[in-house]
Amino acid sequence: METLKNAQCRGVKIFGINFDPASGSLQCGPRHRHLSPKEARVLVILDRAGSGQVVRRQELMDAVWGQQDVGDEALTVVVSRLRHHFECLGVGDNVIETVPKAGYRLLAPASLIIESRQNDLSHARTQRLAWIALAVAVLATLLALLALIP
Repeated sequence: METLKNAQCRGVKIFGINFDPASGSLQCGPRHRHLSPKEARVLVILDRAGSGQVVRRQELMDAVWGQQDVGDEALTVVVSRLRHHFECLGVGDNVIETVPKAGYRLLAPASLIIESRQNDLSHARTQRLAWIALAVAVLATLLALLALIP
């Protein structure tokens, strides 16, 4: 049985699109979109709030820009770009909803993408065994060739 110690979070899946906060990337099959740090931060905050939960504009502004003096338009542009990224990946622009005079909410339920370290270890072990088998085959061939030399 797998324990949480042997598993690690590789991101979240939103409307079937893999979002990796560490790299700031969205991926759907072979299609890939790279997010700016601010776009990734907004998406992380919306995701952490939970599907359908409104995040106030000011909360997003404070979390993404901190004490920088930027206008509301900066957040509007970032949300617009996020919608565009999802649209380019075939989801449409209805992933993030604008709630007038309140903020934004993520409409899609997100699920964690968990990958097992055990799978990583099994893959590494399989690769090592393949290299060992190749080395043994080469050695056996060399020994057979040496046996033919008088």
